[in-house]
Amino acid sequence: MRYASLVLLALPLSLGAQMLDVQPGARIRVSAPSVVAGRIDGTVINRTPDSVVVATPGLVQYRFGLSSMASIEVYQGRSHALGAWKGALWGGGVMLPFALIGTMDSPRGTDQAPFILTVETVYAGVGAIIGSIVGADSWASHAAATPRVTAGAGATHVGFALQF
Repeated sequence: MRYASLVLLALPLSLGAQMLDVQPGARIRVSAPSVVAGRIDGTVINRTPDSVVVATPGLVQYRFGLSSMASIEVYQGRSHALGAWKGALWGGGVMLPFALIGTMDSPRGTDQAPFILTVETVYAGVGAIIGSIVGADSWASHAAATPRVTAGAGATHVGFALQF
């Protein structure tokens, strides 16, 4: 029983340590519907054990309690692999209507699948090359809610809850 108590006491400390990279100077995206509508992109100015202060590019500061955050993402830099993936999707997606239009003049009964497959492969490859050169922003998600331990008693019951 003693060890279980120690685990319950240490659990909030270890879970709070999961957001180590949300420190001053980090670029983050925060969603907190109870504080502000939409998502806020900005730079962390101050971090306390229970809140984060974020400055936006428009020079507006927001203080978010960790318990009010629905989601938080931390900028990880530019990823060339992610850029290649997005470029391939864009290249193939943009050229698909043109490939289908190019097959409209063909006589009935001819198989146009090889033509469409070739066009899509070429333009997805071109998009992947361009995307890998340009890169794409990479974001890492974090669990935003802080753990809570609640205990209560009523006239007919006793309750205990551990919420993450």
